[in-house]
Amino acid sequence: MVARLGTISFKNGTQFLHITLLILLTSSFDWSSCNAIDCTYSWSPPNDGFSNVHVCVVKDLAKNAITTYFCSWCGRNDGQPASAWNCFDWDVERQEAGGKLWGGSFDCPHGLGQNKDPMLSWTCVRNNPAVASNRIERRCASHHLLQQCPENKCWVYK
Repeated sequence: MVARLGTISFKNGTQFLHITLLILLTSSFDWSSCNAIDCTYSWSPPNDGFSNVHVCVVKDLAKNAITTYFCSWCGRNDGQPASAWNCFDWDVERQEAGGKLWGGSFDCPHGLGQNKDPMLSWTCVRNNPAVASNRIERRCASHHLLQQCPENKCWVYK
């Protein structure tokens, strides 16, 4: 009887071990960036300059190098748009600051990139049919969600 109970507990222990290993392996994998390039310096969708490609620029801080990728498609695996934190109005037509602060996260569906402003170092781009350029830029304190582009849809610009 003791041997029989020992056998049963051993089988249950093995099943428990397998399930535990499966959970540990799947939870440690980062599903949100699976084979994706994070556009850490800037990203822009197809536009007048590059009509058929997304432009994803990656800055490698360790090497102090910038790599530009052309991509046939970009989009985050979690379905969220690129976004930035704490954005301030910027009038593209007059190239001067407006007066409204947009606190929190702000979607940037038409581009996101770094600029030289030390306080608001990111520029977030959105379409706005109300202005002549059909776009509005916001200067932002930091990025929130960087755009991602699948590695298999990108090539290095040389």
